[in-house]
Amino acid sequence: MGEYIPQIQISANDPVCSTSSLEGTIIGILFDKKGHEIKDAINVRGALIEEKIAEFKLMAEKTESFIVEKRQILKELDNLYQERLDEKRAFLIPYKRELEDITKRAEDKVSDFDRETLKRLGERAVVFEKGFEDFKCNFQELDDFLKKEKDVIPEVFCDFDNGEDCIRGISGMKGDPGMKGDSGLYTQAMGIRKTGNLGIGNISPEKILELMTEDEDKAIARLKTLQNLLKVNVDKLESLKFGIKKLKDEHRRLLLILRNIDSERTYKLDLNKLSAFGFEDLEIE
Repeated sequence: MGEYIPQIQISANDPVCSTSSLEGTIIGILFDKKGHEIKDAINVRGALIEEKIAEFKLMAEKTESFIVEKRQILKELDNLYQERLDEKRAFLIPYKRELEDITKRAEDKVSDFDRETLKRLGERAVVFEKGFEDFKCNFQELDDFLKKEKDVIPEVFCDFDNGEDCIRGISGMKGDPGMKGDSGLYTQAMGIRKTGNLGIGNISPEKILELMTEDEDKAIARLKTLQNLLKVNVDKLESLKFGIKKLKDEHRRLLLILRNIDSERTYKLDLNKLSAFGFEDLEIE
């Protein structure tokens, strides 16, 4: 059995292979095929489609499990940051009602609070970073696979340079956003590095260096880069799933035709249908 190849699709106005009629006379090329011949060809074509679907699914599964794990950590990072931000706001309310001298004393406590927040985020960022280097070859494999199958998946949903910071959901490319905007974790964390503060509390660069381990420090710095890498591969995964759906739809159409063909009847097929029904696959064998 040969390999699955996309069917030939001849335009209706093709001067050589299209068929049309003029005053009752057929102009172009039509082919007579018995129903049992069509059924045999469709069975071969269907087997090739099933093989291709299995190949696509295997590639999708290898990538999706990694992406799901990392998206969960991103959600935890967002939740952690939001929880800490809410606690911080609640913590500041009574101090804002006090006189200026009380507010100044509160700033030291907020500074400690922010350092603890950054420490926790750094610890989770290290977990998020783990595995990316080892998984690079899998992302490259996905890339190469999509390029090889560009005839099967002509529409590619990947949008590599749209400037978005969020991770879109795997289903329908929508869903819970990741970290984005000026209020996002990355912007705030990097704000600490640039200005030495997060919110009200002032944190000196020296105190940050004392607080963070080297791994946590690097992990927070790479959050945005790895997040964008994950987003790109989520979009590639969507393209792969679109390819699976397209193959399944082709398989359903062929099965429907197969169940409704009379084995002894003769059918006239044009070149498009010869290819679609699998006669091209029979010739390859």
